[in-house]
Amino acid sequence: MTQPEMNEEAVDEKEQVAKTEEPTNFDQIIDDKKIVAALKDQGITTPTEVQARTVPLALKGKDLVVQAQTGSGKTLAFVLPLVNLLRQNPDLKDTTGLIVAPTRELAMQVKDVMAAIAPDIEPVGIIGGASSDGQIKELKKDRRVIVGTPGRLLDLIRQREIVLKNCQYLVLDEADEMLSMGFLEDVRTILSRLPAKKQGLFLSATITPRVQMLAQSFLDDPETLVIKSDKESGADIEHCFVEVGREVTAKASALCDLIETQRPRSAIIFCNTKSDTELVEAFLRRRGFDACRINSDLSQKVRDKIMKRVRDGSLQILVATDVAARGIDIEQLDLVFHYSIHEQHEVYVHRTGRTGRAGRTGRAISLISPLDFSPFHQLKKNLPVQMIKLDLPTAEEVDQARLVHFYEMVRGRELPVTAREISISKTLLKDLADLSEPNEEIVEMLARLYSLAMERLTDKEPEEITDEEDDRSGSKNQRDSRPHRNEDRGRRDQQRGGKSNSGRRDSRNSGRGGRGRSRS
Repeated sequence: MTQPEMNEEAVDEKEQVAKTEEPTNFDQIIDDKKIVAALKDQGITTPTEVQARTVPLALKGKDLVVQAQTGSGKTLAFVLPLVNLLRQNPDLKDTTGLIVAPTRELAMQVKDVMAAIAPDIEPVGIIGGASSDGQIKELKKDRRVIVGTPGRLLDLIRQREIVLKNCQYLVLDEADEMLSMGFLEDVRTILSRLPAKKQGLFLSATITPRVQMLAQSFLDDPETLVIKSDKESGADIEHCFVEVGREVTAKASALCDLIETQRPRSAIIFCNTKSDTELVEAFLRRRGFDACRINSDLSQKVRDKIMKRVRDGSLQILVATDVAARGIDIEQLDLVFHYSIHEQHEVYVHRTGRTGRAGRTGRAISLISPLDFSPFHQLKKNLPVQMIKLDLPTAEEVDQARLVHFYEMVRGRELPVTAREISISKTLLKDLADLSEPNEEIVEMLARLYSLAMERLTDKEPEEITDEEDDRSGSKNQRDSRPHRNEDRGRRDQQRGGKSNSGRRDSRNSGRGGRGRSRS
């Protein structure tokens, strides 16, 4: 992914652009044999460029600002020096390392990476959406490494459950994203609790003026590393846009048509608002696509369930806000859709960087309505990439694509066809088309359609969709179900000749002006 142009005066003096001969093994950059062995067990033998350039400087205690794309190996680049520090100082008991991430998913990903290479170190995850009491208990067991999101971290710092006076190692992961999400003041407050003598690493996909300002305020003479990997070049990604109308559903309809005709194996659709994720998910599901939304309204349990489907490749389309999508690492992502244009061009870099990885080609498509013209114009000015205009698919192209999609859905569904349905299918073809000896394939297809129609008409929805909706509604559904249980209880009482509590309330209301409602 081609990076936005940076402030040359601010970076030139510190930027390490001269490439030396890169190490080919981890034992060339780190002495801890246990770490090297653990990496080998994970199938990791050769350091990426960001790891090869960051780890040696971090081991020397340097403060660093590192620019590298998502998926380049940044997590290991800052985890390895911290593990090395703790191994060299086994008597440390207080919080030694603090890693701050913008979202729960990214924080848990960092925690998992550290646990995989250093089972003797148990980082505490301090994130929202989980029990703070449970996190406080974990802190009492082992508080040496804390990985968390700004809001919950600040809560526990103010409660004095987290004390950072002896913290030696700080990491701000995805610093630009964290600041663009409005966490600047929270981050400043957290950093102000750290001792003057500490090592700090800021890692970011883009080094924005705000990241530079924060680094100059809290780091000691930081060096800047700009990682320009060949496989992150703009040549790997085709940047496209389509113009749509201003109608409320114009974007959602155009999006469905594009997905129908583009036929991606996997795609992520970025929206600016939670309400847009709900709209897009509904449109895609009605068109028969396997799509799930993920936003901050969902419980952590449901988000984890969806993330698992994303990682194992069983979910075709993810609809997400930027907040919720941080930490999602998908190697085989074909398409990124920008359903909404973000006012900050750095966000486009983050979003689009999720395709075209590991030497593969990728495509990003932005949907531009008349309301998006101004931010899209600014985006093109700030990003040195060529934007290719695409035409929306024609009605004929969409019809043909839908038909192919329809055939795949019906034929791919494990739906047994009974002899009775075959007989009904033949009768229908005889009555409607006067076909006495229809083709067997047509008979079977119509039988499947008959079965699906009966399933639909009897409100027997597919189990996987029902389960997801139940999970999403969570406690709300439990609350909503209480009146139904009361109604059922009232009906049973009435059948036994008795009165339910709700029935007595209705009787009283009826005596006060007839406002009560009878139950049938």
